Amino acid sequence: MKSYLFAVLVLFIAGLSIGTACDSLPGVGNIPGNLAFDIVDEGGFPQAYVTVQAAKVGTSEPAQVITADENGHVFFGKLDPGEYIIYVLGPTEQEYDTDPTKTTFKLSPGRTLNETIMVDRSKPLRTPTLKQKR
Repeated sequence: MKSYLFAVLVLFIAGLSIGTACDSLPGVGNIPGNLAFDIVDEGGFPQAYVTVQAAKVGTSEPAQVITADENGHVFFGKLDPGEYIIYVLGPTEQEYDTDPTKTTFKLSPGRTLNETIMVDRSKPLRTPTLKQKR
């Protein structure tokens, strides 16, 4: 059993090393990736048709703006690798109060990241952080 666990650990570490090495190869670090989210409220219910913005950390304009579907799902395709923060806007185009530590995601080259974001509808909406795309 110990040798099995050791073999799994070695393969896991080797996979991490290979993934990191591949990210640094010329051209590989520029492969676009995708972000996919399910937007839910504190009770776990989907938040249909909310506006969701993805912005690279450190920028003041969204890279993409998407409206969630009837199941609260959004998909941001072909984003440059990097760290993104996700903002969720309510029906009046004001921003839901979300925890930035739970809405900031690192997108690796060529990867698709699937996550769930919870919005707290009990808190008041606030003025949007980002400039609005027109």
